Order: sequence, then structure tokens, then C-alpha cells
Amino acid sequence: MEKEEKEGQNEKEAGIYELGFLLVPTIPEEKTGEEVSKVKDAVGESGLVISGGDAAMITLAYPMTKALGGKNSTFASGYFGSLIFQTGSDSIDAVKAALTKNDRLLRFLIIKRTKESLLPSARKPISAKEKDPVGEKTKDAQTSIQRAVHEEEIDKAVEELIAQ
Repeated sequence: MEKEEKEGQNEKEAGIYELGFLLVPTIPEEKTGEEVSKVKDAVGESGLVISGGDAAMITLAYPMTKALGGKNSTFASGYFGSLIFQTGSDSIDAVKAALTKNDRLLRFLIIKRTKESLLPSARKPISAKEKDPVGEKTKDAQTSIQRAVHEEEIDKAVEELIAQ
């Protein structure tokens, strides 16, 4: 009885997840939208897609190999896309199984997100002065020069007082 109650709670508790995926680069650019729609549909069968955009061609950090048509193909680039979706934790295996069946997916990764991580953060905007480390070094150099000049003036004034 307790096990059934826990399973019922898992189905009710929907989590927020992010899916990052790479599509093979052999897809014509004008058909990437269709492939992204297929990925969204696969996720949508088990959950609710919250947001997602088009996939963009990127160069991979290292070559990846995928078996296509009975032979291994190596890719140095791919179409990267991501989407955010909501589903129960018990449905993640179904999402993974649906994505694994898609031969056009080179690789994918599902990450559990918190609702707080989706909210825009209230960060202080960084001004150009704060971003420019060279400018900071220049300010520091000017300040140290001003200190040196100031110290020299003080030394001269002290020497004049001693001489009197």
C-alpha cells in the first residue's frame, strides 16, 4: 500500500528538466527545424515542453563517432539545441528511450533544474569600467605615481623645515 502511495506522489510531482542535444551535421540546414520538432514531440509525449529554440551549427571540441546505417561515422561539428521541459521523475526513462531511438541525435544530456534557476536573477549590471582590467591597472599605476609625487613633496617640505 505504501509503495503505491509513493508511486502516486512521484507521478504528481513534476520536475523541471533541461535537454541539451546534438544533431548530426548531415542534416540540411533548412530541415533542422523539422528535426528539432521531432525531438520536442518525443519529449512532449511524456511531459510538457516549456521552452526551446532552433538548433545552431557548432564545431565540437573533439570528434564524436556514431553508428549510422551499419557503419561508424565520425563528426567534428553538429547542430546544438536545448529545451526545457516539465515531467514526472518516473517519465524520464520514457523520454530517454524515445530520444535514443532517434538516429539523427548524435548525443543528448538531460539535467534536472530547479524552478529558482529558471527565474531571471537580479544581478548588478557590470559597467565597462568594471569589465576592463587594463583600465584598472592604469588607475592603480596613476594612483601609485600620485603617491610617489606626494611623498616627494612631503620629503622636500620636511627637509626645508629641518634646514631652517
